[in-house]
Amino acid sequence: MKNTRTKAAFLFALCAAAAAFSALAFADNVSVVARWWAAFAAAGGDAAAMPDRISGFLPWFDRFAVDHSCATTFIPLFGFALAARGAWRVLRRRPADPAFFPFFRSFDQLVVALGLAGTLWGIILIGWYDLESVSMRDLMVCLHTALFSTLMAVVWVYFVDHPVVRPLLRGLLRDAGLDGAERERAALDELLASLREGARGLRDAWDGQRDALAGLSAAVAGVRGEADRFAESGARASESLGRDLPLAVQALSARLAAAGDAFDARQRAYEEAAEARRLAAEKAAEERVRAADEALAARLAEHAKALDERARVADEALAARLDEHRRSLEQRLAEVRAAHEEFLALARGTIDGLRGDLASERARLADETGRADRAEATLDRIHAAFGAK
Repeated sequence: MKNTRTKAAFLFALCAAAAAFSALAFADNVSVVARWWAAFAAAGGDAAAMPDRISGFLPWFDRFAVDHSCATTFIPLFGFALAARGAWRVLRRRPADPAFFPFFRSFDQLVVALGLAGTLWGIILIGWYDLESVSMRDLMVCLHTALFSTLMAVVWVYFVDHPVVRPLLRGLLRDAGLDGAERERAALDELLASLREGARGLRDAWDGQRDALAGLSAAVAGVRGEADRFAESGARASESLGRDLPLAVQALSARLAAAGDAFDARQRAYEEAAEARRLAAEKAAEERVRAADEALAARLAEHAKALDERARVADEALAARLDEHRRSLEQRLAEVRAAHEEFLALARGTIDGLRGDLASERARLADETGRADRAEATLDRIHAAFGAK
C-alpha cells in the first residue's frame, strides 16, 4: 500500500507539472493569437502589412504557439489536469469507476472534436486574407493551425492516453483497492472458490464411498468364488453320494447368486443416490452463482439509475441558469432600449429648441435688415436734398 501511495504521489507530481507547463504554453498561445488578430485588423487583411513576427507575453513559449485555434496547447493541458486529478483521487483513497478513469465517458470524442475544429478553423483563416497580397508563409500559418491541432488530438488519444496514462492510473486504482468492480469480481471469485471447494469435498466423499462399494463388490466376488468352489466340491461329492446332494448345492448356489444380485442392486441404488446428490449440489451451486449475478446486475442498474438522476439534476440546473441568464440579458436590453429612447427624446427636444432659436434669429436679422434699408433710403433722400441746394 505504501508503494502504491508513493507511485500515486509521483504520478500526481508529474501530471501536475505537465499540466502547469501546458497551461503556460496555452496562455502564451492565446496571447499570440490575440495580438495576431489585433495586427490583422489594423492591416485590414493585407498580408504584406502584417509584422514578420508576433510574440506572446511569454516569449520562451512562442515555439509552441503554432496553432491559431489553441487546440494544440489546450488538449495536453486538459488531459494532464484530469490525469493529475485521478492520481489525487487515489492519494485521497476515493473509489472510482475504472471504466473511464481518470477521464470521462466522452473524453476521446471531445479531444478528436477539438482537433477537427482546429482543422476547420485553419481552413477558414485562409478566407480572411486579402488574396492579392497573401503569401506562402501566410498560408503555412493556416496550414499549421489545420494540421497541428489534428496531430495533437491523434497523438494524445492513441499514443499518450490509452497506451500510457489510463493503464498506469487504473493499475494504481486497482492496487489501492479502490476499484469497485474489482472488489465485486473478487467477491464473486470467492463465492465460486467456496462452491468449488464444496464440490471437491463432495467428490472426495463420493470417491470414498465408491472405494467402499468396490471393496464390497470384491467381497461378493470372493463369496461367489467360494460358492463356485463349494459347488464344484458338491458336484464331486454328488457323484459319490447320489442325486440329492447336487440339488442342495444348486439351491445354495441360487441363494448365493440372489444375494450377489441383491448386493449389486444396493450398489447401483447407492451410486444413483450419490449421483443425484452430486447433481443437486451442482444445481444449488449454479443457483447461488445466478443469484450473485442477479444481485450484481441489480447493483449496476441502481448505479446507472443514480448516474441518470445526477445527469438530469445537472441538466435542470443548467437550464435554470440559462433561463436566469436570458432573463438578465432581456432586462439589460430593456434598460438599454429605455435609455436609448430617453436619449432620442432629449436629442429631439434639443433640436426643436435650436430650430426655434434659429427661426427667431432669422426674424430678428430680417427686421434689422429692413431697418438698415430704411435708414439708407433716408440718407439717400437727405443727400439728394442737400445736393439739390
